[in-house]
This record gives sequence, structure tokens and C-alpha cells, in this order.
Amino acid sequence: MLGARRLSIDWGHNTDYWKWISHPDSRFSELAQLLHVYWLQIGAEMSTRILSPKTTYVAYLVFKNIPEEFSGFDGVPMKASVGYVGKEGDGSRHETVVYLESNNSPLLALQEQDQFPYEREDGWMEIKMGEIFIDLADDGEVEMLFKEVERLGPKSGLIIQGIELRPKNGT
Repeated sequence: MLGARRLSIDWGHNTDYWKWISHPDSRFSELAQLLHVYWLQIGAEMSTRILSPKTTYVAYLVFKNIPEEFSGFDGVPMKASVGYVGKEGDGSRHETVVYLESNNSPLLALQEQDQFPYEREDGWMEIKMGEIFIDLADDGEVEMLFKEVERLGPKSGLIIQGIELRPKNGT
């Protein structure tokens, strides 16, 4: 897993929008807590050299919400994608619609491929961002991106632990 400090978080350096915290249930010393933003974008890159060839990987955003502060996410479709850096137009990158609240909301007009979070064994939530196949010839960077940059409503109360990339058949 790439911890929050290794992610590219828009406005992550600005203490008006994010703060860096510790959490007893995390394996990382610092996590990113969303205080208040309108534009939410979180990304990461990883070298294909450290990934196994001929393997399909699945990327997950790992997070928790702060119940009394979690707002701006109900019924708001967000977008997640996984693909190769510099190969955006080759058809290998697919955007997925994701929701950070449970799929019990009657407000959502759902598509079969829409993704919802579920609780992991460690108590954190995760949501599938997408998949990527690593070929023998792939030498570059994999980019994982999670964003909501269209509705621009206020959002708060999210704790980001990181982005995890793991083999599909090991999920």
C-alpha cells in the first residue's frame, strides 16, 4: 500500500483543507484528514518494475469517514481510474463511477459497474478504483486517480490511509 504521504493530494499541503494525523488502527504514522474542500483529487504513481508481469492488479482507495464530520459525499458520483502514465489515449484506462457512501441510498441511479465501499478485515473501508494488466513489455508508471471535480460542493470528514494495489486473484 502507498500511504497517504506518498499520494498526490490536491491542496494536501494547505492546513486550511487537510491535516496530517495519526490513527491507532493504521500501519502508517501519518494519514490525511480532509477538513474542507470543494475540489477533491487524490492520485498515486507506482513503477511497473516492482509489479509482477502477466498479472492483473486491482487498485483500492483505503479510507475511513468521521461520522460527525462526513459530509458532501451522499449521492455524489466520483470518478476513479487506473492506467499507464503517458498512455491516456490508448484505451487501457477506464473511468469507474464510485460512491463513498453505502449503496442503500435511494437517490442513486445506479449502473451495474458503479462501485461502493466495503469494510475490510482491519476495520478500514476500501473502494475499487480499477484494474490494470501488467504485461512483460510494460516498463513505466501506473497511475491511480480518485476525484470529484465537477459538482464542486463542500466535502469534509474523510481520512485517507492510502491506495493499495494487489493482484486480482488475491483480493
